[in-house]
Amino acid sequence: MPDILSIVSKAVFEKAAAGVRVGDVWATDAYVSTNKGLDPLATGGALFLVTVRPGIELWLVAILEQPKPSRGAWRAATNAVPITDVTALISEITFANGKGIVRDDKLGMSLQTPRELSAASGAALRAVARREVKPAGIPDDATWDGVNETWDHGVRDAHGARQGLWRTWRAAGPLLGECPFVDDEPHGQNKRFHPDGSIASEGTWKNGVLYSTTFHRAAGATDQDWAPDGGPLAQRIIYSSSDGTSNETIRFYDAEGRLRDRAGVMVPPLPEGLPATARYFSDEDFHPPDGSMGGWVDGRIERGTGAKIGRWRWWTTKGALLRSETYTERGKLLGIIEVGKADPTEVLLARLADGDDGARYDLKRRWTPEFHAVVRERLPAMSRRAAAIYIEMLRDGTEEYYRIWTARIAQPRRIIEVVADLEARLGDARPVEAWYLYGAGIEAALEVRARELVTRWSAKLEPLKPPPEELEDKPYSFMRRALDPKKGTLRGEATAFLRGAGDKAVAAIRAAVGKKPASVSDEDLATLCAAEVGCVKAAVHLRDPNTGEAWLDDDEGRSHYFDGKAFRSSEIVIDARAKHDIRYVNARDACDERVVMWPGKHGWCVLQRYGRAVHWHQARYESSRGQAEVDKMLWLRAPSPEAARRIMDLVRAAQPKAVRTIDPWRDSKLGVIVRQYSGDGLTSVGVFDNKLITGPRLVETLASHEAAVRAFERLEIERLRNGSVLKRFSAVDKPLSAD
Repeated sequence: MPDILSIVSKAVFEKAAAGVRVGDVWATDAYVSTNKGLDPLATGGALFLVTVRPGIELWLVAILEQPKPSRGAWRAATNAVPITDVTALISEITFANGKGIVRDDKLGMSLQTPRELSAASGAALRAVARREVKPAGIPDDATWDGVNETWDHGVRDAHGARQGLWRTWRAAGPLLGECPFVDDEPHGQNKRFHPDGSIASEGTWKNGVLYSTTFHRAAGATDQDWAPDGGPLAQRIIYSSSDGTSNETIRFYDAEGRLRDRAGVMVPPLPEGLPATARYFSDEDFHPPDGSMGGWVDGRIERGTGAKIGRWRWWTTKGALLRSETYTERGKLLGIIEVGKADPTEVLLARLADGDDGARYDLKRRWTPEFHAVVRERLPAMSRRAAAIYIEMLRDGTEEYYRIWTARIAQPRRIIEVVADLEARLGDARPVEAWYLYGAGIEAALEVRARELVTRWSAKLEPLKPPPEELEDKPYSFMRRALDPKKGTLRGEATAFLRGAGDKAVAAIRAAVGKKPASVSDEDLATLCAAEVGCVKAAVHLRDPNTGEAWLDDDEGRSHYFDGKAFRSSEIVIDARAKHDIRYVNARDACDERVVMWPGKHGWCVLQRYGRAVHWHQARYESSRGQAEVDKMLWLRAPSPEAARRIMDLVRAAQPKAVRTIDPWRDSKLGVIVRQYSGDGLTSVGVFDNKLITGPRLVETLASHEAAVRAFERLEIERLRNGSVLKRFSAVDKPLSAD
């Protein structure tokens, strides 16, 4: 009885088996075809169904035993074998005529005709698909994960999201881990085990974010990682976190449960007055006056990057304060205060209070919302000129670092706060000072469409008639939108706003939306969103032309959903401000899905899905720079994996026709697709057949393409968890040059 190999087309498979992956069972009982090459099955045998996936991967998707022709299809009992990646077997698969197949861009075409398999190839495919014998103790309905080479057991909901307790076993049988899930994200106590069954690590997860973690050293051989900061005598290490993004303290315990520092030295009693999170270092020189070694430190460490954030303090071994440092939540140093020396923040505030023009440049680098609160407290004692300098700095744009670039961010709401704080005192101010401060407030209020403020401050500004020569005073020259320095009056935009011109424009957009939502431009929809939700500006990221739906974010980092009629808070969170990717990849072992699109020679649009989070990385060609420049780098977090797949479909459908979808790893025209990462070490990585490469050079040769992809996945996840970010994509058309 013959065994026949036949292909399921990409389109048919993705429609009929949407959401399934390696290890899942595709419950099909029919193969629609009348090809004469299937006729030998009438005498018995099995129909082996395969499909070719991106990366020129060959998946065995079903085995139909003893199929029979019926109504234009071959029908049999429902398939029971899991989808299996058999790419590694390509070179071993032969047909009854002695010919084989080759893994290249024409693999799919070469399998279009059903052909009889050799007996050895049929047996090999069947053995791989069924994994021979499932180890004892593993549930019958556990599925095989070919990427991680584990058996997984748990429940998925109708959307494909993991729910409840999931357990994972090693290929040979020992329990590897268990973790509770809510909507496909870890939520609860996750545990990992050494091969002997003892606990290796346990972590507290909340909505996909890891909080405190405990590592236990193995008594014997293990395949589990030991804590990265493990000391020489430590048997147990606890990383404590209250926010899931930073470690507040790290505790090392020996075999007897005694607290030691990272060097293995016993930790002395905590001096009175120090916080409970302070940790002891016996081998650090904190430069105390008496020249002693060691001391206490308290401060938070950002996970992945190791950056200092928040307030840091250093004490001697006996508890005498030596110095303190202040950092932003993004790791920017704001100031160092050494005992007996001037506070640099106070020095800067004093310069501002004196009206020092140069202070605004230092302020821009040091500015944070916390610093702004301090300035507001000091405003009553500052001159109006100092307030004008501060407002100019806020208007010109404070600086904030976003992943691979620095953004300049205007602060109209903070300008409004300053003007409102000063308003009661401006009756005694010189006309030119009051005129410009009210004008700055009007300009900021125009941006946030605060009609009451524009009306109130315009009424106070109109009677002021400062001399023309004073109106050209340099510190105030940045205001030109709402004010006319030559005439001392409001400009047309402010008066038009007061007459309701802006309302009329928004009303026109609303009317157009009511007639046909899909016909309204992204820009007009963003304008309508800003007006209705009360933000300075909004941006459209996703739209569905069929339903009229749209997903937007605003300048305050909020996400909005438009259902074709009204705006509301979005279930899809749009995060364009993530400093790194740890929040979204920490719970994953690999990328679940990759889509790479390329518009000819320049630029790219890449989507990478990790569970229900999608990373959107895009670059457009800039003729002025002569190269592609990144113009979008954000995360979209959906309520389910199914919703995340829809995000990817919407992004793909919105791309220009010139942008074609290519293989994630290698394109016949472009070459190998290489990813470039920030940080040190191996920063340029790609997969070429069964090889891991960096640029044009070979890094490692593995057993198969599948193994090379797994090696790449491990390397990428490690980099992203350690604070690196994906910077660029490039195509290498001549890989593997001699090093």
